Amino acid sequence: MPKNWKTYKLKDVCDKIYSGGTPKTSVLEYWNGDINWLSSGETSQRYINTTDKFITELGLEKSSARLARKGDTVIASAGQGKTRGQTSYLNIDTTLNQSVICLRADNNLIDSKFLFFNLTSRYNEFRNISDSFSTRGSLTKDLLGNHIILNLPPLPEQKAIANILSAIDDKIENNLAINKTLEEMAMAIYKHWFVDFGPFQEGEFVDSELGKIPKGWEVKNIYDLIEVIYGAPFKSKLFNQEKIGYPLIRIRDLKSGKPQFFTVENHKKKTIINKGDVLAGMDALFTPYIWSGQKAVLNQRVVFFKPKYDYVTNGFIYESIKPLLNYFERAKVGTTVIHLSKSDIDTFKFTFPKDKGIIENFNTQIESFHKQKVNNYTEIETLTKLRDTLLPKLISGEIHLKEFQEKIASVV
Repeated sequence: MPKNWKTYKLKDVCDKIYSGGTPKTSVLEYWNGDINWLSSGETSQRYINTTDKFITELGLEKSSARLARKGDTVIASAGQGKTRGQTSYLNIDTTLNQSVICLRADNNLIDSKFLFFNLTSRYNEFRNISDSFSTRGSLTKDLLGNHIILNLPPLPEQKAIANILSAIDDKIENNLAINKTLEEMAMAIYKHWFVDFGPFQEGEFVDSELGKIPKGWEVKNIYDLIEVIYGAPFKSKLFNQEKIGYPLIRIRDLKSGKPQFFTVENHKKKTIINKGDVLAGMDALFTPYIWSGQKAVLNQRVVFFKPKYDYVTNGFIYESIKPLLNYFERAKVGTTVIHLSKSDIDTFKFTFPKDKGIIENFNTQIESFHKQKVNNYTEIETLTKLRDTLLPKLISGEIHLKEFQEKIASVV
């Protein structure tokens, strides 16, 4: 540790450490108000910009839910995984449930963002503390306060480190926001062409099993244009987290693009997935995803939609199957855990022009969005690796910020 750094317990650099509570779910007057309420599940997000649920003033008054402020760091008291923790930075004021612990920095000793970045790298310690000192395997404010030790540089250096790491995070968040906008634009164009038939309204329309369609178009079954490939049942006993063998894509990995497990099994039905391929989960949520991670293999209950022809692009596939998957997700909502079956996918149909010039014209517009999204995901992956490599070294004093400032400036 550098000479000018000092050592503290977490409790000594926080103004407050506390958790919240949940208003009674049976009392409707406590819910659907305008006060944010944060559950522990939402702390899987790095930054909290909004919440899934909201409570009323009465709900806050009549429960143990407590208000946390913008700039606080929050940690899930349970569910600290072996490979990542659940630590978030609040960009909003929000109340908390009982499974979320709030840490408010003493700004005379520690920069609030530096505290956040420091704690995002401590998940192994969280896990060890919860396993060693808690009979329930959960964190408490006292366990955190007394067992997490921080080595702190002077405040100006803390702020400089936090600013650099924040710049990387901001670039990642900006790319994610751009991709969201690109997705909305692509969806609007697809709807205009293939649902509303906007460019073809002046022409003749004919009847079809899907309603009126432009003359010269036809209804296609999914298998006419797309190869549907299902993941293989890899043996869980051969999974590993030491990155040996193939990265394995499970449903829970689709959103992050980061497989948590690898497999050494050379399954005869293994399917290699590349960045940009269109995948969907078949349990709980049927959302399609553009795979954003490294080359990997497909696990069971994940399905790959592969183009059969050059003129059937990943952009077209993504947009065309999204409303169909959404339909089945809504139709099955009455069951405890919803499942997508092959027989469901067998029913997928959509309209398609016989004139290849029309689809090529559409692809010219849509594929630029698709390619930019994939490029943004690649940049996000690079930035994430840079941040995750630098973060523990910077906050421990192992390296000095000035050694990397030029390199970081070139990518953010």
